[in-house]
Amino acid sequence: MHASSSNNAGVDNASTPLYGSLSFDHDFLLAKEIEKEEIRRLHNDEINKQKAEEMQFQLLQEEHNIVSNDKDDFVSQSFKNMQKFVDRHQLSTAEYFSKRFEILEMLEVGLDDQFTCTNSILPFLCKKFKEFPPRDCEWWISSHVHHYGQGFGDSGWGCGFRNLQMMISSLISLEEFKDVLHRFKDGMPSIPKLQELIEVAWSAGFDQSGKEQLNGKLVKTRKWIGATEVFTLLGFCGLHCRVIDFHKFSDNAGKCHPSLFDWVSKYFQKRHEQARTVKTGSVHKCDLPILYLQHQGHSRSIIGVQVNIKRNVITQLLIFDPSHSKSQLSSLQTDGSLRKISSTFMRTLSSFKKSQYQIVAVEGIASPEQYERQKYVDTLSERIP
Repeated sequence: MHASSSNNAGVDNASTPLYGSLSFDHDFLLAKEIEKEEIRRLHNDEINKQKAEEMQFQLLQEEHNIVSNDKDDFVSQSFKNMQKFVDRHQLSTAEYFSKRFEILEMLEVGLDDQFTCTNSILPFLCKKFKEFPPRDCEWWISSHVHHYGQGFGDSGWGCGFRNLQMMISSLISLEEFKDVLHRFKDGMPSIPKLQELIEVAWSAGFDQSGKEQLNGKLVKTRKWIGATEVFTLLGFCGLHCRVIDFHKFSDNAGKCHPSLFDWVSKYFQKRHEQARTVKTGSVHKCDLPILYLQHQGHSRSIIGVQVNIKRNVITQLLIFDPSHSKSQLSSLQTDGSLRKISSTFMRTLSSFKKSQYQIVAVEGIASPEQYERQKYVDTLSERIP
């Protein structure tokens, strides 16, 4: 059920991985496949079943970055990376100490410093889509979301948290969720605060199996989170959520996930019909939450869909990716062509080539019964097909 989130691994048609080479990645993945095959072989032998389970647990820990990287937390990594910028003369000493003080001050109150936040990108995209409407198509887009990119303190491991921040920014803009999300009324929680809240959710009885897999600790670590932890935090906050698991290819050729596109289409279409919608040209802005999208090694956010009006099918998804920096988005807004915009934010069905994807969707406010049931994430996940 757990899916790790790291910017080190493959991102579908997105930016180049931050670390490693292609040959290194290939060798690493090959080694992991051999290890998984050994686990499957041992499982067939009852005598070696315990050994197989131990190997599987160790592999799971490695995939979740549990074994390594726990010595440097968000704060210490922030200061180390800022020092590198000073050494390269990309940051002055005065800016370093000013930023250091700002980070410590914001962390003291549990709020994000907004250093990687871009709140203007969605209005910019809607404006572009209205100026250059696609032929026979229209956009259904969530009415509000801020983009959060990875920063000094979470480079290489923080995409799950940044997508969670994007989802929170979408939810707190909607009247229906403001009361239940009162804990976020003072501002966006920082990554250390989100780590703390997930641990609080575990203490309240949510996702005990996930807590076990992550050794019961997120605070002051660089462990990745995935769909399960996002579900856990949002459920703990009082929201009614679902995890949809697209666990295998659903096309005849076994190369992509049309079932994922079908599900996303129904989600946006249903909410498009139910929610308050403002239409401007080819753009429908809907009061609905964005979707959290996970695959092995990375996570992103689904902000909207492009729909072919004549065929009533999705042609592209509008995706926000935390691997895109604030400076990249600023450059796009200054001189970005439609081609650059398309390659940065739009994804067709053929780009979904990973074997498994998960989506976390918020569908309302949880009833007391739903709140209790959501403590057991694995029993609530929906597998498609």
